[in-house]
Amino acid sequence: MEYENKDKPHSTTGGVKAFPIEGRFAHVRERLAGGFTDEDRAYRAKFLKDQVLHNEPVVPDWWYKERFNPIRRFYRWPLDTLICNTETPQTFWRYASRYWTGKVLLGLAGTYVGYYIIKYHSNDWQNCSGFEYIRSKEFKPIGHPEYNKPEFLKPADYYDNRMGVNKFSG
Repeated sequence: MEYENKDKPHSTTGGVKAFPIEGRFAHVRERLAGGFTDEDRAYRAKFLKDQVLHNEPVVPDWWYKERFNPIRRFYRWPLDTLICNTETPQTFWRYASRYWTGKVLLGLAGTYVGYYIIKYHSNDWQNCSGFEYIRSKEFKPIGHPEYNKPEFLKPADYYDNRMGVNKFSG
């Protein structure tokens, strides 16, 4: 029991006595209980007005270069100039659109590259590299005119790509 809650700090203010800057009417219950004068209302209005920060967060010009390396700055440059320019205020939707636009474009580029490689660089009888996939025969149900008809193949159709030679070429 004596080691319980040892990881928590002793106080939330770090040992410094807390000073409430909101005044004695910080809670709604105290304001509605009575004793809330016009002077208190003016103080509270001024306090709430002072809490609004119009130009925050302030980001120095050197921060971007210090945070990201040159390669990352290069590939982020197009979307940063289109979506996240520094003249307009930054909002959640601006950052979300910047994030998801980049992810969608990278996914689309990856899909196109993968499709190109599978289509034009597949593992077939001409080369020993690329993706190897097996195509199924055409489905012919019972009653189809070509159902259970033998297929006549040439010896060149039996090329073994792993051995590098045609077994039936003689």
